[in-house]
Amino acid sequence: VHVTVNSVPTVNAGSVKSVCSGNPVQLSGSFGGSAISASWSGGQGTFEDKNNVVTLYTPTAAEYASGTVTLTLTTNDPDGPCAFASSDVVLNFYKSPNIKYTVDRKEGCPVHCVNFSDSSFISDPADFIEKWSWNFGDPSSSTNTSGLQNPEHCYSTTGTYDVSLKVTSNHGCTSSLKTPRMIRVFAIPVAEFTPTPNPASVLDPRVTFINGSSTDVVYWSYHFGDGDSGDATVPNPVHLYPAIASMIYTATLDVKNADGCVNRIEHTIEIGPEFTFYIPNAFTPDGDGVNDFFFGKGIGIVQYDLSIFDRWGNLIFHSDKLEDAWNGKANNGDEIAQQDVFVWKVTLKDVFDKKHHYIGTVTLVK
Repeated sequence: VHVTVNSVPTVNAGSVKSVCSGNPVQLSGSFGGSAISASWSGGQGTFEDKNNVVTLYTPTAAEYASGTVTLTLTTNDPDGPCAFASSDVVLNFYKSPNIKYTVDRKEGCPVHCVNFSDSSFISDPADFIEKWSWNFGDPSSSTNTSGLQNPEHCYSTTGTYDVSLKVTSNHGCTSSLKTPRMIRVFAIPVAEFTPTPNPASVLDPRVTFINGSSTDVVYWSYHFGDGDSGDATVPNPVHLYPAIASMIYTATLDVKNADGCVNRIEHTIEIGPEFTFYIPNAFTPDGDGVNDFFFGKGIGIVQYDLSIFDRWGNLIFHSDKLEDAWNGKANNGDEIAQQDVFVWKVTLKDVFDKKHHYIGTVTLVK
């Protein structure tokens, strides 16, 4: 009598697996004994190959939502009296994060700083988010990424920016969200003007401000440097400076475009000195309040000397101040000199450090 003893079929579906919802599960079973094959069953999802102990299982949405599913690996019916064997494996599904975030200011002028606020959550109260990975879409910045939950980022370059966030739960489950063109940074206007003429003459200290700002500017605020300012709706104002020689003013222009972005430029404006001198040839010191004094006048004079002589060459008046005037009396006497022609001599130096010498006559009329 020949007796054949068959090995008992064995099978192992593997240990309990815990994976993140939304991901397929890699199954790795095994069999032995007299079993020559095994196949998977159970669940409502799909197997990549039911008859392969190493296969991929994709659960249904309902299985993900329920949090668990049990699958079975069963051997074939072997020859002889030995029955098939089966083994179960339990798949547990962790909840994936629900991702959501906001920003306080989506638009602005550079440098545009915004605060991002994460409000992502996990429906399972036992789970929590432990990692955040932001990308601000700003490759020009050295701080384009952040691992903070609620970071701040400053955009310094004009443009639109995509923002993305990836969050990871305590079980390693991740969710990602990208918001195209979430941030917009407006352009800064160009501020520019040309003062003409520059330098301007003290004889005509009128300066025209020729606007050279960018075409998007809708507001021009000029400050001329002498305490006056211009109308913000006038891009090319004309300003009259005080007639003071050798003055330098710093004029500024603040501009703003329709997006509310501002810029500033400043230029120096010089009111250049000039030299003029005038002296009359007659006066009437009769006390009537009209032409009672003899004096020279001008601008750009830094040194001055006036001498007046009678017809015999006697010095009867002298002054080294431009504002001093001859009242017609000889050597500050009590009486007005006789009606006559007197000789005057002026020596002066102008603001350009040049000396001038003048000689002439003046008639004293009574």
